[in-house]
Amino acid sequence: MNPKPVPEIDDITRPFWEAVQRRTLELQRCDTCGTWIFYPTAWCTACYSHALSWYPVSGRGSVYSYSVVHHPPFAAFSVDVPYVLATIELEEGPHMMTNIVHCAHETVYVAMAVTVCFEDRNGFLVPQFEPAPGVAGR
Repeated sequence: MNPKPVPEIDDITRPFWEAVQRRTLELQRCDTCGTWIFYPTAWCTACYSHALSWYPVSGRGSVYSYSVVHHPPFAAFSVDVPYVLATIELEEGPHMMTNIVHCAHETVYVAMAVTVCFEDRNGFLVPQFEPAPGVAGR
């Protein structure tokens, strides 16, 4: 079986992925208007400033939307089905697409509190989310 894919890293996304490899979630924040930004970009999505810096974030959020995947897009994900593909609203505001792991897919719900965790894909870490401590289904 083929291994799960890992992202292609470029100069803009490199700081994000380097932080993830340290098991830290870092996002860009605009130095001009204060907007938090995800997915990494070269300019602020609110004011178009190029003055962006990287900051650690809490890693906490809530499920904004989700879907249960029963037919994987790649053979490498076959072992995981059914799995939850979700959009997480981070405490800092941005939305992040990811998977919800370490719980049964039937227990996931909109507004469920989650926290970041990291999946090891042959030595490369990828951020995922799991139910926050104390959430039913964990």
